[in-house]
Order: sequence, then C-alpha cells, then structure tokens
Amino acid sequence: MLLQLFILGLTFVVSAFSTPFETPPQPQTTVDSVPGSFLIQSPTNFTGIISASGPRKISVQLCKHKGFHDCTDFKMTQGSCYEPGDLIYGGHGIKEMTSYRVRDGCCSFFEEPNCLPFYFMFMANYRSDSWISQEHNDKLQSVKCYDHCAAK
Repeated sequence: MLLQLFILGLTFVVSAFSTPFETPPQPQTTVDSVPGSFLIQSPTNFTGIISASGPRKISVQLCKHKGFHDCTDFKMTQGSCYEPGDLIYGGHGIKEMTSYRVRDGCCSFFEEPNCLPFYFMFMANYRSDSWISQEHNDKLQSVKCYDHCAAK
C-alpha cells in the first residue's frame, strides 16, 4: 500500500513538472481537390500539386534572350530540382535566362541552387514571359515544377 502511494505521488510530481515538447512543423501531404493529385506543402507555405499517378514531365522552355530567342526545351520531372549543371545549353547555364515558357504545369524559379524556398523568385503556372523583370533577369539558379500550382 505504501509503495503504491509512493508510485502514485512520483507520477504526479513528474507530470506536474514535465512540459510537453513541441516538434518543428513538418511537411504535410493532404489530398487536394484535383482528382488523382496530392498537395505538397512545406513549412514555408511553398506549394505545388504532384500527380498521384506518378511523376510526369513538365515542358519548360528557357531562353537566353528576350522575345524567346536562343531557347532550349526541357522536360522536367515534377517535384525534382534542376540546377545549372542539369540545364546547360549552348555553353550557357540557366542563370542567363531572360525569357521562358512553362507549357503544361507550374514551375517555381529560385535565385540559388537546391530550390530552397528562402531563395524563391517567382512561380509560373501555364504561362510565359518574353522579358522577365530586371529584378529576376540573369539570376536563375534552380527550377522545380509540378502539375499545378496550389492556391495559397
């Protein structure tokens, strides 16, 4: 009886002084409204939708000059990060990009390698730009594409 009271008291003392620890936010995977797709969301609220049927290729055209001149077409696997070493064409890396076309998906463009959300520049969803702004011109270092952009 005395031992049971001691254990009960010890349990109370330990629970009274222990504080629950918090875990940092983790990436979430939830089903989205697009049939056969999943929404991928990172802790920084950078989102894209990946097809549940498996990775598909997104058509992207990167051009060295404004007005879609000196362009190269790429097929980028959704969810994969592409860096200058992956996208060298004509002796030039993707950093010299001045115009682009995203033909069948959504791509995020970053000013540093590894597609790190902190270095996010802009997102293009089924669109093109014949002359990107001076703010982003010749600064591209990595690209990541998805089936669709998710609404923020």
